[in-house]
Amino acid sequence: MSIELQFKKGSLALRVLLKDEALADLQKVVLEYQSDEELPIQTQVVPFNGSNVSSSPPPALATGGDTMAAAKAWLTNHSAAEVLNLIGWKTNPEKILILGAFHESKSSAEQDWRSSHIEQWFSEAREQFPSNFTRDISNAVKENLIAPVTYRTYKVSRTGWNKLAEATAALVSSLPCPHDWRSRS
Repeated sequence: MSIELQFKKGSLALRVLLKDEALADLQKVVLEYQSDEELPIQTQVVPFNGSNVSSSPPPALATGGDTMAAAKAWLTNHSAAEVLNLIGWKTNPEKILILGAFHESKSSAEQDWRSSHIEQWFSEAREQFPSNFTRDISNAVKENLIAPVTYRTYKVSRTGWNKLAEATAALVSSLPCPHDWRSRS
């Protein structure tokens, strides 16, 4: 499998296939030089399977080995429902991991979270809150996906962030490339 890269600057237009090893460097370049300007409508990415995939280039998933920052960057570009649907994990401890990480990526000041935060994100995603949340949070702690901060607050563990980074990297690599921009005027 190869990476398709296309870009345009003035009259210069380039479309090439790159080796998979170039992905980390490409993502670093995107992260460092991405413009805050919106893409014109005619060059936005077509939604993947009907979901609202961000039209901006995917965040870097290999930021000098910082998988936590890469996963946070991906999470900030999606809604709670999107992250649950796109990642597709089925167990409640995994969903708690996703939504805990989602909460940490969305809130800059308060990074630890409690059950009420997770309940809010389940509600926003239109998913049923686990009926036995205490058991499911205990299982997530036992699996080292999350870590307790205090008696009732939690944080996503490094293992949890690594698992999320793997899942988001797989998602980004499976997204279809935008339609060829040369076919548009």
